[in-house]
Amino acid sequence: MSIPSTLLNYETERVKTFEGRWPLSWMDMNLLAQTGMYYTGTDDTVKCNFCGVEIGHWEEPDHPVLEHMRWSPNCPLMRRRHTANIPLDEAVLDRILPPATSVDGGETEVPNIWSQAHPEESFTQPIRFLSHPEYAIETARLRSFAEWPRTMKQKPEQLADAGFFYTGIGDRVKCFSCGGGLKDWDESDDPWEQHALWLGKCHFLKLNKTQKYIDSVIAKFKWSKKSKMKNDDSNTSSTSIVFSDNEHSSQELEAAKDDELNSIESKRKGGSFELRDKCRHSDKEKTIPDDKVCKVCYVNEYNTAFSPCGHIVACVKCASSVTKCPMCRQPFSNVMRVYFS
Repeated sequence: MSIPSTLLNYETERVKTFEGRWPLSWMDMNLLAQTGMYYTGTDDTVKCNFCGVEIGHWEEPDHPVLEHMRWSPNCPLMRRRHTANIPLDEAVLDRILPPATSVDGGETEVPNIWSQAHPEESFTQPIRFLSHPEYAIETARLRSFAEWPRTMKQKPEQLADAGFFYTGIGDRVKCFSCGGGLKDWDESDDPWEQHALWLGKCHFLKLNKTQKYIDSVIAKFKWSKKSKMKNDDSNTSSTSIVFSDNEHSSQELEAAKDDELNSIESKRKGGSFELRDKCRHSDKEKTIPDDKVCKVCYVNEYNTAFSPCGHIVACVKCASSVTKCPMCRQPFSNVMRVYFS
């Protein structure tokens, strides 16, 4: 017999759905109930009373909050929005839930949820949460471009590959990782280059393209800007504009970019930077040994390391879409790009 959802607003009632029936002794049923879950009675499947997500096939040491955020990143309870939830202890729930994410379009770093529930296994650094985790997977970003203007030179595949999803307004796109947005695209604008030029601090960008690439793009833009001042007929331009929930004036953005360009120029000792934008799809065209293939997508070669566990098992794109190491299942504090000789 089904239980009314209004009754399941009470944590005490959600706990009762587990009692005497929950099959996993190592998974804390009280923690599941605290975070909005109740037992469906089927295998090890639980369901959130406030967002409706169902989660099953649990593995040690899966954490209820991390899995909840992974599969339902916009759950109102996880996002600390208003719900009808009636907890047993509000103070305990407050310590378990992730802090409210920022609204300024930037990345948000939050205290380690794992360490709150398991202090004996705590880590020293915070876990990084994405600005738009629902678009962490590239296919999800691609789906957002269903209404993308067909006249645009930038194609959905290019934009999604560079971490962007479509906002549904004009030609505005946003990065799922840093939350920064770009608009007013020129025909010659390259998504990766514009990402590097305007959103150079993005973690996803640095993981995929490295700081050297970002510096070279900025240097290239500075050189083209100087050339354009000497020759107004120059075809080289870059007019993508950064936007966020808090709009800045174009003058402020231009001044900020000039400061960044001057900083890069001052660090150069001579010569010119070379853009080395290697094709990210090249790995798919060659045979990758089984012992080096990404253990998430099984398509690309693994090239990232999770910290602090140190496991190297995922490619850059897959590493950006998970919340814990695929090997040891532990939450991580950082992801680093690795290179093999």
